[in-house]
Amino acid sequence: MTMAPDKAVRRLKHDIDDRPMIVIWEVTRACQLVCRHCRADSQPQAHPEQLTPEQGLRLLEDIASFGKPLPIVILTGGDPFERPDLHELLTRGSELGLHMALSPSVTPRLTGESVRAMHAAGANSMSLSLDGAKPETHDAFRGFSGVFDSTLAAGRAMREDRIRLQVNSTVTRDTMPELPDLLRIMFELEVSLWSLFFLVPTGRGQQLKTLDAPQIEDVLHWMADISDMLAVKTTEAPHFRRVLTQRARAKAEGRDPRELEERGETYAYLTRETERMLAEWVADGHEIPHRPRVRRSTSTPAADSRSSTTAATSTPRASSPSTAATSRSWGSRGSTARATCCARCGVRRPSTASAGCASSTRSAADRAATPTRSPATSSAATPPAPTSPRRCARRTTAPATRSTHRRNTPPRRDRRL
Repeated sequence: MTMAPDKAVRRLKHDIDDRPMIVIWEVTRACQLVCRHCRADSQPQAHPEQLTPEQGLRLLEDIASFGKPLPIVILTGGDPFERPDLHELLTRGSELGLHMALSPSVTPRLTGESVRAMHAAGANSMSLSLDGAKPETHDAFRGFSGVFDSTLAAGRAMREDRIRLQVNSTVTRDTMPELPDLLRIMFELEVSLWSLFFLVPTGRGQQLKTLDAPQIEDVLHWMADISDMLAVKTTEAPHFRRVLTQRARAKAEGRDPRELEERGETYAYLTRETERMLAEWVADGHEIPHRPRVRRSTSTPAADSRSSTTAATSTPRASSPSTAATSRSWGSRGSTARATCCARCGVRRPSTASAGCASSTRSAADRAATPTRSPATSSAATPPAPTSPRRCARRTTAPATRSTHRRNTPPRRDRRL
């Protein structure tokens, strides 16, 4: 199904002049890392004028007073783990009904135990930074050795604890060549969202080399290509919206979006290296991830964001003031759709969740009489929309059946946007 150009960007459903969609609170300036791109000077101690615990709690109450839809609150820094009252802030925000997210630095304070504690307190989403696919690249970027391995370990711990994970990567001339191999790491960590931050050279970041305009354009088109496999977004690259709209228009006219304009060497390199990485991924016995398109997208926080654009048409959760795009450019290269269809409501969902769908509680005779789709068939066409998209069969089943389904589904309040 071809997406209309006017549908290529996701639009907010409420007036941002009335309430924000995301509130990013830098809870402290203290941080033990010395990141090369940071706009701030490294300082191990908290600023004397940072909000007190009591002021922090009142701030969360003020945010909650906006009413529904409540803003998403991202606690960042500095390193939020440098704040002693972090647990209390998360607990209070969760009690107020706010969707709380956490963007920590990878330091010795970030352990499996601390991650589980913050998740229990109310942090439903977390983000990590990974700027290179090799230890020497990322560790040099963050100022300490061992951060790369610790980041991967933290990411695996978050996924094991069923925390939605976003990974943020800074794009510079030095890190851009490793993007295809970083994509493989995103597959391995099963991230919900990959955010590419296009460097704004301020603070210590003035010493880094930024991409020029043609290189940025090439990276944006590459991102649109891979958005069929993974939810991606940009920060400080609002022109990604224009790229997505142009590609959707070309596709609607029957043209290949990859041939919209003659791309440069950067795009050719990223495409070539991505094909090499995907061939190795398949040779290692993996399937190429494929994001099945659904009719209703959901949102999660995008930590570390200021100005962001998302190419996302389906779960895993996309975020932020965002745009939506469908790119099938890798679909002809052997990707396998891993999706099934709810026979009653027509909503596509990952195959791992299909066993918990309400329709699975029917008798064997009923199931045998219901036409089914193979994964390959599901990838070729979107199932017909239900008469009422919000009235799935699972909503009319017994509580025990609903509970079975929700084991594979995030809490409902996390899907309100």
